[in-house]
Amino acid sequence: MERRVRFRRGVLRAAIIALLTLVVLEVLLRIVGVNSLILYDADPACGYRLQPRQTVQLRGNMIAINQWGVRDPRALPSPPSSGGRILVLGDSVTWGGIYVKQEELFTSVLESKLAGVEVVNAGVNGYSAAQMAAMYEAHLTGLEPSTVILFAIPRDFTRPPLVTLTGNSAAFPTERPALALPVAAALLRHFAYNRFRWEWLRPRPATVPANPGLSETDCLRENVDAVERLKASLGPKVNFAVVLLPTALEPEGSPTLSSVEEALSARGVTFVNLGEKVKALPEFFLDGVHLTAEGHRAVGEALVSVVKLSEKTQ
Repeated sequence: MERRVRFRRGVLRAAIIALLTLVVLEVLLRIVGVNSLILYDADPACGYRLQPRQTVQLRGNMIAINQWGVRDPRALPSPPSSGGRILVLGDSVTWGGIYVKQEELFTSVLESKLAGVEVVNAGVNGYSAAQMAAMYEAHLTGLEPSTVILFAIPRDFTRPPLVTLTGNSAAFPTERPALALPVAAALLRHFAYNRFRWEWLRPRPATVPANPGLSETDCLRENVDAVERLKASLGPKVNFAVVLLPTALEPEGSPTLSSVEEALSARGVTFVNLGEKVKALPEFFLDGVHLTAEGHRAVGEALVSVVKLSEKTQ
């Protein structure tokens, strides 16, 4: 009998310790902001977009999404109150990630170099060139920009032109999580899969192509089609520039970059290869694709001449 009582007490003690450990871990994860996630909305035009009107604090870094659903703490009236407005469409490279501060983004660096001009960051994680165009046409025309820059890395033109969310996920959450522990577990699983490639760790896809039957050649054609339509819809009053940024994974001379340049040229869509101004140096990239603060500064400074050239030629 006494042995049974000791066993029960041991189990109870272990359960209490485990519970307290989980509580402490939950508190610590909340402190570092694991459950403070940027939220997304499903969208029929562009597959998904950032939820408007949200502010998240991550390790002291404030990320603000305004009423337009773009990364900018300003309300951005329509039309601009004064001066011109440059709208930069892009993917996660433009978006900048959760650890790069607003003032460090290349859009902010560019704005600091152009007196009296607003530069708006409309980058969204995972976007193809076609989704960038769709985002503008469906939600951002009211910003009335004087210049639109479609800022892309080569793979943005070979991605499926439209993808949709599979549901609420750690990569593209649509709801604020009640607990941080499940989010941490999902992120750890994602990291472990990318590191070891164990199939049993493969996470459920966060997005799926709207048309899964497209080949890479088909995707390239449809993305270029969308960019061509965007340029035509903007008309002569809005300056337009396609800017390509070669990355450390797709550097100058890569087959993907060459294919994109050839496809744009064949359609008469002019572009600027920023690789001629920003070399794919290791200190410019976090992971071979996404930019460090130093990389953002180099890109922002290089874009000054691109903007001025675009204004002269249109």
